[in-house]
Amino acid sequence: MRSSVLLALALVACLVVVEGLLFGSGGGGGGGGGGGCGGGCGGCGGRRKKRSVDEFYHDDSDSHIGRSDDACTSYELRSMIKEAIVENDPEKSLLTLNEHLEHETAEKFVAWCSDGIEKFKFATRFDIYCSHTYANVTCNVF
Repeated sequence: MRSSVLLALALVACLVVVEGLLFGSGGGGGGGGGGGCGGGCGGCGGRRKKRSVDEFYHDDSDSHIGRSDDACTSYELRSMIKEAIVENDPEKSLLTLNEHLEHETAEKFVAWCSDGIEKFKFATRFDIYCSHTYANVTCNVF
């Protein structure tokens, strides 16, 4: 189970790197990457401002670096995770969480849930993400 979580995290990291290489920092019309305004998640005007969380710092590279224990920049995502978690059942929690994400957001996310408290370190350029543990299940959304 732990290896599949690490594999999923590695996949997300690779996607972020590839997106950065292929599409640059988004933005601008015409030309090469991103198209439209702002690029990345959210489209024009739909982007949220980054929220400061004590465990995170923001550097000039526009990256978030932090710990997994309750790292969350979105009250809405945290609420969805809390509603979706089924005690001691990460599989059912993930299915429920995925339904919430599909029906309640226009964004595309990568989500996974696992048994117990899952601790890991991560770095991301996404503005919206959330990791939350409840009832012996940890769910992550990036």
